[in-house]
Amino acid sequence: MSDVQHPNIWITLDKIKHTLGWSDRELCDRLAMTEREFQRENIHAISPNINSITHLTESIGISIDAIVTGKIDYKVLKAHFNGNLKTIPERYSTAKFSKIRTSTHILDFVEQHLGWNAKKTIYNHFQINEAIFDSDEEMVNFLMPSDICRFIGEKFKAPEAYLEKIGAHSAVVNKNSIVGKIVSLYESPKELYENMFTEAVHRLYDRNQTYQILKLTDQYCIVQPNFREEVKDLLQMKNPGNRFACHSIAGSISSLTGYLDLPYSKVTKIDCIHKGGCGCKYKIDFPLIDPRLKPSKPAHFGILQ
Repeated sequence: MSDVQHPNIWITLDKIKHTLGWSDRELCDRLAMTEREFQRENIHAISPNINSITHLTESIGISIDAIVTGKIDYKVLKAHFNGNLKTIPERYSTAKFSKIRTSTHILDFVEQHLGWNAKKTIYNHFQINEAIFDSDEEMVNFLMPSDICRFIGEKFKAPEAYLEKIGAHSAVVNKNSIVGKIVSLYESPKELYENMFTEAVHRLYDRNQTYQILKLTDQYCIVQPNFREEVKDLLQMKNPGNRFACHSIAGSISSLTGYLDLPYSKVTKIDCIHKGGCGCKYKIDFPLIDPRLKPSKPAHFGILQ
């Protein structure tokens, strides 16, 4: 008896077949079905069992949910099948103001802590291929890391603190990159955050938001990011992002002092538009240590409260 029941599943399978130029025989093989099973279930609109669907999705890099719902970017499906692995879905091709490194550390953390299969699940769900991470300078839009964070939070049931740890992994992944080389030149947390929010973030990470520094002292910083109108217009979203992405971003902000071989800063979310607030606002408390006595390795001072 079929495990996957959906009235339109054969319509989706037929579209996949035509998109990839397959014959019925080729689709049958991809579903790991006998010709008799294929003909019977196709003619009577009986959904293939879960093993057949899994066999197909694993071979073409999409998720089972995509087969069931029919939500597939067929242009990307065809491109990937033909070897053009850097093609990304249309959803992530508009307003490409983010460097791919805004997602790299998230997926690296998933692989290290949840395993390769979890990382592959994310790739298949979003129809992206590892090839797009060949260069840290590859451009995508803000929705890619935001969607991935939401998926981790909802699909993997990850608590907010886990998203913060994922964000903080950014300093680990980028320590020896151009990011680490530039940020490590700053002399103090105050100088680091001031330069990061006024200039460096746009060169190193993305140009989605402007960062208004509301308060800056030797001990702490209060900053309010605001999405540029161009980005909101192109994405057709009033408030891009989600609460899961906010916690990941907080973790990334916290980890910046790690580039100075200092403990991570303590980040408190003062306000969050995705939790009913008026906007997003962060308070960043710098690690209170003598900069002349920097530890050789960063220790967690705190992430998000």
